[in-house]
Amino acid sequence: MAQFPSLPLWVAAYLADTPHLSDAEHGRYLKLLMTMWRTPGCRLPNDRRWLARHFQRSEPEIETDWMPLVEEFCQTDGNWLTQRRLTKEFEFCQRQSDRSKSRWNKGKSACAPAYAPTPTPTP
Repeated sequence: MAQFPSLPLWVAAYLADTPHLSDAEHGRYLKLLMTMWRTPGCRLPNDRRWLARHFQRSEPEIETDWMPLVEEFCQTDGNWLTQRRLTKEFEFCQRQSDRSKSRWNKGKSACAPAYAPTPTPTP
């Protein structure tokens, strides 16, 4: 399961950035974003064979149909593919998760003493 099962999608920003895409390209791009969101570090290997296997396509299909989308919307450091806005949302979700866990743990430790006294029975 993904670290964050819900992908925030800012519809206005998405539509503003992608009006030139065909319906098929929209599907491929969204599948690319969703796959990236589910992988550790919110990034994909920059490897045509890996992409072909995970998107159930041939390597030539990856090259002709998927790589133009990757080149237009993604960044690479040579080894990994990332998408700037998706990475920003992932980091925001990570910070919010860390803050929530911190608040939860702080509240739990304040309520539970290190030892629990044994109650004295009342006659």
